[in-house]
Amino acid sequence: MARSKVLKKQGQYWNMNATALNFVLLPEHWQTHGLRALMELVLLAGLAVLILLILHTRRHHAREKLQARQQAEQALNTEHASRLQAEQSSSSLSQRLLTAHEDERRHLARELHDDLTQRLARLAIDAAQAERGKPAAPDSGTWRHMREELVKLCKDVHGLAHSLHPAVLDELGLAEAIRAECARFTRLYAVPVKVRTHNLPGKIFAPAALCLFRITQESLRNVGRHAQATDVEVSLAMTDDGLQLSVHDNGIGFNPEQTREHASLGIASVKERIKLVSGKLEIESQPGCGTTVLTWVPLKEALKT
Repeated sequence: MARSKVLKKQGQYWNMNATALNFVLLPEHWQTHGLRALMELVLLAGLAVLILLILHTRRHHAREKLQARQQAEQALNTEHASRLQAEQSSSSLSQRLLTAHEDERRHLARELHDDLTQRLARLAIDAAQAERGKPAAPDSGTWRHMREELVKLCKDVHGLAHSLHPAVLDELGLAEAIRAECARFTRLYAVPVKVRTHNLPGKIFAPAALCLFRITQESLRNVGRHAQATDVEVSLAMTDDGLQLSVHDNGIGFNPEQTREHASLGIASVKERIKLVSGKLEIESQPGCGTTVLTWVPLKEALKT
């Protein structure tokens, strides 16, 4: 059968026999109601997921901010507690130092009143009796007794003055003051001390010199009281950038951790002195292995300009 030709006429389609052809134009597959509903559902689901992601991100950021705020508050509280503890420790140390100063003044006043003044009064009485030609006893040796007592008084007054401030430090310098203190320690405790100095500057900043001397004094005092040492070595030398003092003994030693927990007033006072000259202090010790006290002060502070 021959293929019929389709002609378009007035918007309609006709075949060769002038017969109208009726047809229905179906929509594309993507224009169907089911697919359109499915696409709308997918879009809604994507939008819902996007909203959930946004909410999750905001909640995550909110949690991070809350954690950061909590950490900041915790750090602030810790710092506040540390500062409060430091203030309490400083206040306690200040109170202990004031008490120690008052005790030292009380001791000095007692020595002057109960000992030196009475001995001076006795010497005055003996001198008055000798002046009148009436000694207490013919064979008592008043003049010899007065001379010996005056020598003792001079030594005692010198000891009191030395405990207040060592004059040799101002007159002869740090090295000689340390040698004199070591010799004094040997006389008191019968423990030999080797003193070594090396490459010291000609002039030393006065606060640094006093700090190093007091640390030597306190270290030797602790050796005499607690270390049970038979040999002590003190060295003072100039390093590349400062002055270093070392006090070493071969005594019984101790645990430095326990000392940190229950610091004595002497150690606390030494640490305060070190701070004033921007120095450093280190105590090395073990039970049965002796003790070494290392002190360092910066050269820019130690040299007198």
